[in-house]
Amino acid sequence: MLEPLEQLHRQFTMPTAKTINIFTALGIHHNEVLICRLIGFLLTPNPVYSIDTEPLRLFLSMLTPKHYCEADLSGAHIVLEEMIENDRRVDIVIYIANDVFPIEVKIRAGDQPNQLFDYHRHFAQTSRSFSRILYLTPNGHPPSALSVTSKDGTEQLDMQHDIRCLSFEQISEHWLARICTDDPIHRMLIDQFTEVILYMTAAERTKQTIYEELSLTDPDAFRIEGKVATVMALMALDQQDLWKHIRDRYLRQHLLYDKAQYELIEDSDGQEINDRFCLYAVVHKDSREKVAWICVETNLYIVCRREICIGMNGSDQYFWQYLNPQNNGKPFALRAVNTALSDDDCIDIRAYLAPPESP
Repeated sequence: MLEPLEQLHRQFTMPTAKTINIFTALGIHHNEVLICRLIGFLLTPNPVYSIDTEPLRLFLSMLTPKHYCEADLSGAHIVLEEMIENDRRVDIVIYIANDVFPIEVKIRAGDQPNQLFDYHRHFAQTSRSFSRILYLTPNGHPPSALSVTSKDGTEQLDMQHDIRCLSFEQISEHWLARICTDDPIHRMLIDQFTEVILYMTAAERTKQTIYEELSLTDPDAFRIEGKVATVMALMALDQQDLWKHIRDRYLRQHLLYDKAQYELIEDSDGQEINDRFCLYAVVHKDSREKVAWICVETNLYIVCRREICIGMNGSDQYFWQYLNPQNNGKPFALRAVNTALSDDDCIDIRAYLAPPESP
């Protein structure tokens, strides 16, 4: 399996340009913060750098049929990493006339819990005209349910009316390719940014194809046998997130609990238990109460609200215990690739979810 995947990876991701791309050379071609700065720079009219209002006008033409006069374009304000409630930072915000266009950019980072829901609620409460959050990714894929749902789980954004998905391919074709400039430095900047987008979108297609080959896109078809050696080799080819996806499929299939009463949800911030290594929370379906948390630092462990067995580590409020397929409380490394995983594994967490005993 490995050889064709290696060839596929090289075919799509190896640079073919004969000139040096400064963004790739500096390693910022997949850095969301710096890519946002570049977009913001090109959108901001600045005669010193030979940037007029044309790039902004062309960009806005992708987002809205509304026509803005020269005075509106000249007076537009582009804000990067705008701080809103709960220490949220919106990647790019365009303020023009009485309108506002918030843009969330995702290249490699995953969605954060309630992120887009919080953004939408914030801008919906402003005095400016606002309709949708713009979600910009390499291939234009939609955000996860985790990001568009409220913290209490009772509300969710409408994917048709509240979110608009954009791809970097659209950015290249409908924006960068239409910018006309006689300034050689400005032209080089645009051309090299276009190259970066070609690499970025090709890498995304490669990743998707590899995921399909490994059955990562179909949880019911996924099997761990034969996958780990492949992912170890692919990680050397800059596919670092493959292991996280394999680990996610493995845990969702092999954690044993009563699925009629509980469900596993993403809880990557671990805010309630103040644990940055948290991956999931186990939630009671009826009460929606989080009763336990699944975490990986170096090893896999569970955090729960009470001491289930003698010898559990913890404090007066929370206790933790190592988890493993032998269910004997010993460490089981899952941060890095673990070649000992098996389709026959069963990690039993039922006892840790049991209700408190009556006094």
